[in-house]
Amino acid sequence: LAILEEIREDTVNAIYVKMQSRALGKAQRKKFANMYAGRAAVGILQRNIRAWFRLRNDWWIKMYQALQPKLTGGMAEELLKETKIKLANTEKHYEKITKDRSDLQAKYNDVLAAKAKIEELLFNERDIMLNGEERVNSLLKEKAELDAQLSEIEERVEDVSDQNRQMEAKKMKAEQECDEMRKEIEAISLLLSLR
Repeated sequence: LAILEEIREDTVNAIYVKMQSRALGKAQRKKFANMYAGRAAVGILQRNIRAWFRLRNDWWIKMYQALQPKLTGGMAEELLKETKIKLANTEKHYEKITKDRSDLQAKYNDVLAAKAKIEELLFNERDIMLNGEERVNSLLKEKAELDAQLSEIEERVEDVSDQNRQMEAKKMKAEQECDEMRKEIEAISLLLSLR
């Protein structure tokens, strides 16, 4: 294991060194390219300055410098025309963009209004659901109370029916006793009438 660990560390170190050397080499090459470009730019500037100092006193440069304002004046009219055309195009483009923006703003406002309406409907539905749940709960409580009252009434009915049965039994017993007494009274009255 230790050997494998050492091999791994050596390999990782070698890879790390390669990465560092490549990165440093790339940075140095970039720095050298910048220096070389700067050196080339300095050389070009020096060459142009030397050429200017050689040519600034030539007759054709003096003539060119004298004619240059007139040449640029003619070009200025062309530039002005081009600028006016570009300005007109830009104004058309701006108007189109503002129109598109106003259309998009109107659509956005419509979407916001629809969203608000949907949220209001959702809120109303939630209220209805909550009210429905509350009503269901109250109805369940009422049902439980009515069930309790019903069971109470059933118990009373059973008690009353038991009392009725007892009363019926007592009534039947009393009627039997009454019948027996009548029979006895009739028998006694018959005996008395016979004597």
